[in-house]
Amino acid sequence: MMPPSIQDLEKHAVKLRCHGEYEKARDVFRQCVTEAPDDGWRSYFHRMIADCYIDENEFELASSELNRAVEIDPLPFSLVNLAVFVGRDRRDVERARELFELALEMGRNISDAEFDFELFSRRTVRSMAELGAF
Repeated sequence: MMPPSIQDLEKHAVKLRCHGEYEKARDVFRQCVTEAPDDGWRSYFHRMIADCYIDENEFELASSELNRAVEIDPLPFSLVNLAVFVGRDRRDVERARELFELALEMGRNISDAEFDFELFSRRTVRSMAELGAF
């Protein structure tokens, strides 16, 4: 019997997360990190682990996973998510702004068809402002 593909593992982890089995989901996502074919996938799976921590209100652990995602592959999505945690949970507004600026700069290189990054960023900044981060 062949081992499950990375896509099969991802689907399984997502199901576990949807059923509230966050620890098991994180374990499967960690397996995906080790088996991922490239940095883009590894970064993605670290973001998925962070999402599991977010679901459990474990924001410091989520922030740590997002840092790993950014270190591996600094995508705008990861940077915005990390900025939210830095601003809200650590109250480091200046660092959060730096991360947003970097994310906006990177996001401008993404076509509108792929992602309306500036709209997403404005909504995120507004949400952070409502939380008192700015």
